Amino acid sequence: YDFAQAGFLAPLQDQIAATPDYNYEDFAAPLPAINEVAGPTYGVPFYNYVLGLIYRTDLLEAAGLPVPTTMDELVTTAQALTTEARAGIAMQPQRGYKVFEEWGNWLFAAGGSIYDEAGMPSLDTPEAKAALDAYIKTYETAAPKDSLNWGFDEALRSVSSDQAAMMVSYNWMLPTLNKVGGSAGDLAGKYALAPMPGGKGVLGEWSWSIPTNSASPDAAWAFISWLTSPEVEKTRVIAGGAPVRLAPLSDPEVAEKGFGADYYSAVAAMLANSAPLSQGPSGEEMIQVVGTELNSAVAGQKEVADALAEAQKQAAAVQGL
Repeated sequence: YDFAQAGFLAPLQDQIAATPDYNYEDFAAPLPAINEVAGPTYGVPFYNYVLGLIYRTDLLEAAGLPVPTTMDELVTTAQALTTEARAGIAMQPQRGYKVFEEWGNWLFAAGGSIYDEAGMPSLDTPEAKAALDAYIKTYETAAPKDSLNWGFDEALRSVSSDQAAMMVSYNWMLPTLNKVGGSAGDLAGKYALAPMPGGKGVLGEWSWSIPTNSASPDAAWAFISWLTSPEVEKTRVIAGGAPVRLAPLSDPEVAEKGFGADYYSAVAAMLANSAPLSQGPSGEEMIQVVGTELNSAVAGQKEVADALAEAQKQAAAVQGL
């Protein structure tokens, strides 16, 4: 949004429309929407960052537990999987981006939203309070000890080394964990992915754009349109890349050569019901101020209600809303 409004990015809708067999409508709907600012399209999706629940199938089976489908079930399942040797869930309460990205999923699971229908931040609501209470309870009773500053890397290492049973993370972490000879070692093949309990996940995205001062915009578009074409997308997804188009998610060849029909079915469901952390101006700054307040609540430095009230106030101020 900020780069487009500042005039740094070239609109791409004419190139998209003029490219034969590009099939732009095949991109999962929430992804192109991120790149649309006041009408024009300023980017093409390349990598999706929708979050879901990654869990050890063997541990849930041994405990006789189903995959959690609600926020309350996520709390109780994480607690039930906690032992002296292994945390029930690896969490990412690190101040700033990470805690907001993770907690946003809990907010959705509680029936809340980041923005209301009028486009105003909606972080100081009963649903937000219930989500942060549940998040803190889970951190205190089922997460690795002294993990207040943990982010993505620490949580991944914990899950891949049998130190934690679950994590809320990016969908494409499943191929990483289940890769034979990969970071999970002998545990490869024992991980599965499900939509976030509650059904809705936080969405992030990497895109390709062309700067307005490019000396060769036609060559840039030739490269982008090839790299994001249906044919290259299929090859990339089979190799473990995060899908952005719908066709590979139901392609039998992708399922066979890639990581299984269940994985791609879960990704399709997650992409269909997802939303980004921010919208409109100064999104990155908004994420940082909210994440700072959330971390202070997890650390016990602020009461939940006070942290959410300040997050709401600062988010609105930063974005001029």
